Amino acid sequence: MAKELALIKKFNPGLAIDAELAALESGADLAQDSPPGVEDGAAREDYEWNEASSNASPNGGNVSSAAQKDGMAILPSINSGYLGRSSGSEILQEVTALLPPSTVLSPSDEPHPHPAQPTTRGATLDSSQLASSVVTNTLIDGYFRLYNTSYPILHEATFRNEVANQDRVCTHPTWRIIYYMVLAIGSWLLENNTTPEQCPFYSAARSRISMQVFEAGTTRTVQGLLLMGNYLQKRDRPNTGYSLIGLAQRIAFGIGLHRERTSAEDKIALERHRQLFWVVYCFDSGFSITTGRPMAVLEGFIDQALPRNIDDRDCDNSSVVPTPVNYPTTYSALIAQAQLAKIANGIHHEFLCAKTANQKNGIPTS
Repeated sequence: MAKELALIKKFNPGLAIDAELAALESGADLAQDSPPGVEDGAAREDYEWNEASSNASPNGGNVSSAAQKDGMAILPSINSGYLGRSSGSEILQEVTALLPPSTVLSPSDEPHPHPAQPTTRGATLDSSQLASSVVTNTLIDGYFRLYNTSYPILHEATFRNEVANQDRVCTHPTWRIIYYMVLAIGSWLLENNTTPEQCPFYSAARSRISMQVFEAGTTRTVQGLLLMGNYLQKRDRPNTGYSLIGLAQRIAFGIGLHRERTSAEDKIALERHRQLFWVVYCFDSGFSITTGRPMAVLEGFIDQALPRNIDDRDCDNSSVVPTPVNYPTTYSALIAQAQLAKIANGIHHEFLCAKTANQKNGIPTS
C-alpha cells in the first residue's frame, strides 16, 4: 500500500489522499448504481442530440457558436452526444483545469463566429442551374483538387466519364447522391459561404436518401454515405456525420471490403476496394479518437493490405494495377493517414484500457 501511495504522490503531488478517500466513501452508495468502468461524464441523464436543419436560425445562420459545438466535437456542447474521456473536449477541459485562473477565458470572453449570411448564389440556384456545365465543372475540379487528394473516395477519370454519360448510365439514386455531394463539397471548398441547408447540391443529395439506398450493398452506397457523412462533420454536424459514416462502415463490412482478395490478375478493381476501405478506416479512427467513442474497426478482423502509391489516372476497373511510383499521387496522403491511424488506434486502445482499469480500482483519472 505504501508503494501505491508513493506512486500516486509522485504523479500527482498536490492530491490530498485522505480527503479523496473520504469523498469516495461518502459517495459509495451513489457509485453502486453505476456499472464498473463508467466514465465520469456518464452522470448526464442522456446524450440525445438534434442536428436537423430546423435548428438553423431564420436569417440563415447556424444557432451554434464556438462555445456550443464544432465539426470535430472538440468544444463542449449540450447537443454534442456522448463524448468520452479521450475526446478533445475532455482533454481541453483537463488542460484548462491546470492553467492559472487569469489565463482561462470566461464564457463571455470566448469568441463567437458571426452567423453565416445567405448568399445570392446559394439562395437563387434553381434546378436548371444545378445542371449548368460551367458550374458543375468548376465544382468538380475543386472537389478533386482540394478534397479527393486527401480522401480518395472516387476515381477521377471514372467519375468524369460517368458525368459525361450520366443521362445514359447514371440514373440510380446512389450515383445521384455521389454526384450532388461532389458538387456540395466543391461548393463548400471554393466558396464556404452557405450552411448545408442553404446549399442546393446538399439538399439535392439529401432528397435522394431513401430505404432503396440501403437495400443494396454496393461500393457506390459506401462512397455516397462517406461523402455525405464527412461533409456534415466538417459543416458542424458531427453526430449526423458519425451516424452516416457508421452506416458506410456496416455496408463496407457487408461487402467484404475489410478482407484482402486474391485474383489471378492484379486488377484496379481490387485496388479500389483497398483504397475505399482505408478511407473508412481513417474516418472511423479519427471520429473515435476525437469523440472518445468505441471503434467499429477491430484490428484482428481485417487483413486488407494498404493501398499502393500508384498513378492510375489513365486506368479503369479492368486495367492491371500499374507499378507503384516514388512521387506523390492521389493515394500518397491516404497511405500516410492509414499508417498513422493504425498507430493512433493502438495508443487510443491502451489509453481507454488504462482509464477503465483506474476507475475499477478507484484511482482518480484526472
